[in-house]
Amino acid sequence: MAVAAITAGLIWFAVTLADDGEVGDQNHTMRDVELIDGHFDGQPVSITATLTAMPNGCVTSVVDGTARLTFWPEGTTIEQDEDDPTTYIVTLDDGTALRAHATDGDTFTASVIEDSAPDEPMLSIDGTPYDRIAYYLSSCDLEGPAIAIPEQSSITVE
Repeated sequence: MAVAAITAGLIWFAVTLADDGEVGDQNHTMRDVELIDGHFDGQPVSITATLTAMPNGCVTSVVDGTARLTFWPEGTTIEQDEDDPTTYIVTLDDGTALRAHATDGDTFTASVIEDSAPDEPMLSIDGTPYDRIAYYLSSCDLEGPAIAIPEQSSITVE
């Protein structure tokens, strides 16, 4: 029985790793949103958020006191700061860099679309679990609905 559970866990990790990133990969973009069925159907709203990096490596946007998974504009990367392992750098496609840190991350405003079905699992358009996102959602202490930032031009660093 234990062997079957370990094997299932290894298969799940392999699928997660194969999905264009690695376990804990922070680079969730609008490309991911295109693969998720029925979650980002609302109209854009303006938010102010502060980037936070958790000790386990999760990078979140804190909006109105709640940590949120963020789907960034296409071309965005998130990497751990080489000089400070408690800091992550979110780099937009145009080179704009935002700093995520546990206590004093950058604050930004953006036009976002909130997850319209936050209590439902994020499934791929074929109806199967979107493993890379499921892993992130289960590993990070997220409190509010995910947000998607479709347009890089809507982001202003404060």
